[in-house]
Amino acid sequence: MLANGWANNGTLGPGETIIVDGAKRDRAVWPGDMGIAVPSTFVSTGDLESVKNALQVMFDYQNPDGSFPEAGPPLLQQNSDTYHMWTMIGTYNYMLYTNDAAFVQKNWARYKRAMEYVYAKVEVDGSGLFNQTGTRDWARWQTGFNNTEANVILYHTLQTGAKLATWLNDTAMTNGTSLPEPWTSRATCLQSAILTHTFDSAYGAFRDNATLTTLHPQDANSMALLFSLVSPSSAQAQSISTALTKNWTPIGAETPELPGNISPFISSFEIQSHFTVGQTDRALELIRRSWGWYANHPNGTGGSTTTGMEVNYEASLEELMIKTYDFHDSGSEEIHYSDITSWILRIFDTVASVDVQGKVVWYWHMNEIMHKLDADVIKGFDSLETLHGKKERALTFQTICWIVGGYGVDLFSPVEGSTPLDTTTTM
Repeated sequence: MLANGWANNGTLGPGETIIVDGAKRDRAVWPGDMGIAVPSTFVSTGDLESVKNALQVMFDYQNPDGSFPEAGPPLLQQNSDTYHMWTMIGTYNYMLYTNDAAFVQKNWARYKRAMEYVYAKVEVDGSGLFNQTGTRDWARWQTGFNNTEANVILYHTLQTGAKLATWLNDTAMTNGTSLPEPWTSRATCLQSAILTHTFDSAYGAFRDNATLTTLHPQDANSMALLFSLVSPSSAQAQSISTALTKNWTPIGAETPELPGNISPFISSFEIQSHFTVGQTDRALELIRRSWGWYANHPNGTGGSTTTGMEVNYEASLEELMIKTYDFHDSGSEEIHYSDITSWILRIFDTVASVDVQGKVVWYWHMNEIMHKLDADVIKGFDSLETLHGKKERALTFQTICWIVGGYGVDLFSPVEGSTPLDTTTTM
């Protein structure tokens, strides 16, 4: 433990090395990120021992109901169906790249319990679609219900799970069939339900869910191609690939499910999807637009690991804030251009004076506001248009957390005389 200042320790998982979100971020295992990080590791550094340890910690912290946490320790966030499935897909990828059957066999009983947990949410006697109740996900606005992205991920989870069962020679009989067969059959039924209820033939791509929404998401459509939910050689696949290019800007693909933003995470799936269906030129062009632009931008520091960026990246803070509102117990009041600086400082006047625990609690409270807004739409309490208005204000308010350093307020540093975060484990 440090006598003064920040305590920078914590146990992330087993072994001496582990793959995490980022050295300058929260430094925890995030299975969703592993959907991109594991294949990238395989073709670059080859450090699959770190992948193994990251997967093992998720199995070690599996909940009694069979679900996996959304993130590893010390965060151990819960309630994410998609990240639950990414742990399972990560297990498949690790086996594919290493042939380490002993690792998978060691965790196989827990893997099968995880499969039964997630498949139990499929409405087998209704639409046949997966009902996403663990709604935490990457930064997309809307989650839950029969979200198409979650359904496509489950399709891939079932397909890869069946391959794992075959590789492990698991021939345990259930209702007269060996294990791979029911998982493959379930995947086929789910595939049919997704195509029936969420594909928009007029637009040529999948909708965000099984409603008449006009939102055609980047994530679900990219994954539908990458995971071969539709045949790569089909006209349908070519139509989806073309539809995805409608989101392109000069600096990358704007993701419709997080308007105004470019997600390198989801764009990585889109790039792979274009390669999968033979649209190599499109894949290379998207790489040049997004990563090429960022690598050459002064704020990119010559790197390629940005988590996300705004489509209008060059917009000033004042331009971003001009349409937002202050948050007061008595209600909201409009902020005028001349009030921007004083408004920012007023927001953080209280936050900057509390200890670091209080700041972290405050920040995560803002995150919960995001998920509450999502839940309201899912339950029908708010229309999508109402959500957009609320969320624009809340997101901007939350965004200030990351930029107040430029105004002299360090959100996550302890104030003089306060107590740093108390941790007792070692790294």
